[in-house]
Amino acid sequence: MIQSVNSREPKFEPPEVFVGRASPIQAEVCAWLPLSDDFVEPQAYRLDGQFVGPETRFAHTLATRIPFATRGVVYCPVFALAAYAVVPDPCFWTPDLPFLYRAALEVRHGDQMIS
Repeated sequence: MIQSVNSREPKFEPPEVFVGRASPIQAEVCAWLPLSDDFVEPQAYRLDGQFVGPETRFAHTLATRIPFATRGVVYCPVFALAAYAVVPDPCFWTPDLPFLYRAALEVRHGDQMIS
């Protein structure tokens, strides 16, 4: 996290997104945003958004928008804002069919989007 000089609101680095457990039936996608030790009122913030896809230039697919469920503030091994999504019937990347998904994430403070 980078603190803005001109604003009282914190500035955030991009969240980290990774795949957890995955099978041909479903895949768990996790997103987290580490917080610095001096972060004030982390419970007032949340990581929110959608996981969108699959997309590939070699085939036409019906893209799905899966909302991330916020997990609030977690500790693993540092305090972080966390969210997760469960993707049904995921299309995995292969050299022949390079399917891609996008994580559209935002940090929110109440109803206000921060980053």
